[in-house]
Amino acid sequence: MVSAFPYHFSIIIDTYNYSQFIGDAIESVLKQDFPQDRYEILVVDDGSTDETPKIIQEKFQHRVKYIYKPNEGQASAFNRGFEESKGELICFLDGDDFWLAEKLSTLWQIYTQTNIGCFYHDLILVGSPAPWKSVLTFSPFSKLELVAPNAYLLPLEKADLLFSFAVPTSGITLHRTVAQKIFPLAKVTYKLNADFFLQALGLAFSPFVVVRSPLGFYRCHPQGWGICLSFTPEGYKGQIEIAEKVKAFLLELQSSCSLCSLIQTVEEEIAFRQFLLDLSCLSKYRSFFQSCLYLSKEKSLFSFCRKIVYFLRIWLGDSLFLKGFNIYKHLFSKPPLS
Repeated sequence: MVSAFPYHFSIIIDTYNYSQFIGDAIESVLKQDFPQDRYEILVVDDGSTDETPKIIQEKFQHRVKYIYKPNEGQASAFNRGFEESKGELICFLDGDDFWLAEKLSTLWQIYTQTNIGCFYHDLILVGSPAPWKSVLTFSPFSKLELVAPNAYLLPLEKADLLFSFAVPTSGITLHRTVAQKIFPLAKVTYKLNADFFLQALGLAFSPFVVVRSPLGFYRCHPQGWGICLSFTPEGYKGQIEIAEKVKAFLLELQSSCSLCSLIQTVEEEIAFRQFLLDLSCLSKYRSFFQSCLYLSKEKSLFSFCRKIVYFLRIWLGDSLFLKGFNIYKHLFSKPPLS
């Protein structure tokens, strides 16, 4: 396929105080089995105060476009990266994650076959506290159209599947024509979870191809901002703020296209986050029975299981939750090869 753009891909790496990981992220992009002259790498540093600027200047100065900006959050970093990008397909990568070498070539091959340039793909979990869950996947696709090997079409009409197992930043790609319609992302006070914008708003303008083969790695670690804040009142409030912005954007579009299913899905996410926020203010005894009542009304098995994990973290607390999984992992993981 002949591209009218200077690059086939623009890779936007957002980072904040990930000096111990940023090198792996950049190297994983540089080692792609795809012509290096057909993609650009933009590292958007959201005001790091650690060794990140030094590492990039010393090791990658002539291999990436480095953009340092004040600390305003992930959405702001995405906005700046897209503003500077020139590629046809826009890939997003968190500074603490990394990709398999065949990611770009796999996506480009599917794009040339389907002419759909928006993607989600599975990610392998690194350091996961849940030993039985080694791959972060989207929900099953038995009822979706197979468009390429291990790749399924997620149309707008199936928006209810969108958040069954939400794909984070490092598994998302948008075609430039779609990204142009949703950028710049709305300003928010919460500095995380901007991938919610990409997931929901992207689907409003294009179907997605969901690749069931893992093409990258999602790192679970104590310094991960998502892990630190996602299960706290502050995190729930921030997620509600972003979801409300997404809903407002979709409602403005509603007159020109049918977005009822997608809007309803976002509203359900808002209601769920609000419920979690309310639970965080209750005693564990009361929150347990409130959660049982809530789950008794849940119709989706996959959503039910996802919510069980949320509730366990609320009741047990992060430290006890992670400690329990580490014990399980130690007892039941395979012994090391001698």
